[in-house]
Amino acid sequence: MTNYISEHSKSPFIVSEPVSGGNFFGRDDIFIQIKDFVASDTKHVFLVHGQRRIGKTSLLWKIFETANKEWNVHTVFFNLQGHAKDPVNELISEIANAINNSFENGNDTHEDSFARICRFYENFIPEKIRLLKNKKLILLFDEFDTIGTAEFIADNAHKNMAFNAFIPYIERMVEYLQQHCIQVKLIIACGRNYKDLEENRYGQLLKSAQQAEIYIFNRQQTENLISMANVRIPFSTEAIDTIFDITGGHPMFTQCVCDAAFRFAENNKIPKITPEIIKNIYEDVIKQNASAVLWIWHTLMDKAKIVLFIAAHLTDNEIYFNKDGILRKAREWSLLPATDDLDGTLDLLLRNKFIKHHESDSNYIFCVVFIRNWIVLEVNKESMDKLLSLLDNDSI
Repeated sequence: MTNYISEHSKSPFIVSEPVSGGNFFGRDDIFIQIKDFVASDTKHVFLVHGQRRIGKTSLLWKIFETANKEWNVHTVFFNLQGHAKDPVNELISEIANAINNSFENGNDTHEDSFARICRFYENFIPEKIRLLKNKKLILLFDEFDTIGTAEFIADNAHKNMAFNAFIPYIERMVEYLQQHCIQVKLIIACGRNYKDLEENRYGQLLKSAQQAEIYIFNRQQTENLISMANVRIPFSTEAIDTIFDITGGHPMFTQCVCDAAFRFAENNKIPKITPEIIKNIYEDVIKQNASAVLWIWHTLMDKAKIVLFIAAHLTDNEIYFNKDGILRKAREWSLLPATDDLDGTLDLLLRNKFIKHHESDSNYIFCVVFIRNWIVLEVNKESMDKLLSLLDNDSI
């Protein structure tokens, strides 16, 4: 295959960082909901949820860029990924530091520094509101679910670790803000469906939250995304159809495939991108973006991974799969224990947009064929056997 990666070609497609500025596309309906939420004087928490890599961070950055300029509010962005093991006081201090540094004169007094930990929402936050002359403070928390997910923590987490203590702290903070009519809004992004977050960990916070789900794009939105980004080398209608068939409208994987196709066409001086080019570069694109799919894969419990692995191989020669096929293949591969509560597992995969119904409620297909093909290329039977051995300690 001709090499399609070149240091000299500048691709219009964004694959390795959040989309911002004029490159942001779509999500108008959610953006309007959030704007109304910010204008409200009664609601304090807005939850944006959806599959990982679907565009939640890009949405938060768009809010960050727009709100300060147009909504007469003050926004602060904070990514919670990697903080689950932090002592909760240290995490609160870092959040306070981010708030403090967002002001023009951000240096703390000794009292401010002390208030960060000891009286964060009672004293520190109200003082910042006063400095804003009663302008609302909007806190944008990305990767919120990573704080309370065992995937990111050892089994013997200390009670003062953020994994255990941060979410209850935020619940107390929201209650205090509501009781004292303090104009602070929390917009939090989660890489899981809100219904699948542990109720005993997130329940009280989610009960008071307005929420919206970020979906994959439809066919027209996918075409608009491709056309808006690329004005130098056109994609044929057939090429766009091929891309949509592969990515299902998932914005990140659409950008990944388009980026590789664009580079291939530009480096080989091909004037128009065709389905043949997409098929030529496709397997390499899957391998180069394996870590992105792995990040999505890690949101699934072990039973769901095994069922999805079986489904991926059932669709080697068939368009769709069903429960009978999964049970048959699970028996053949000695993975049958993973199909306990198969209805519940399939419901979870439906809810999280890994699969969808096809022609009837008993048949299923992958929402994103890119993920299905990654499973076939990158996930082996031995890893499923290992997961099976851990199922006694797992639950859907």
